[in-house]
Amino acid sequence: MITHMNEDHVEAMRDYCQLNDVTTLKEDPKMLRIDSMGFEMMVDGERLRIDFTRKCESPQQVREALVELAKQARN
Repeated sequence: MITHMNEDHVEAMRDYCQLNDVTTLKEDPKMLRIDSMGFEMMVDGERLRIDFTRKCESPQQVREALVELAKQARN
């Protein structure tokens, strides 16, 4: 899942940064880890933690949470 995000969803990860008021990026973010409560990315040399709105119990729920956060960031 992490490899997939880093290879195919860089734009979504850039959008996630906006959820933590990071709007100017020098380089593309890299997802480092995902757990049931959220995920961590490396953003311009610093770790950024973004929490899901609910605990995820399956890979499908993680996917849904990531999509939900991307929509939230874009609005």
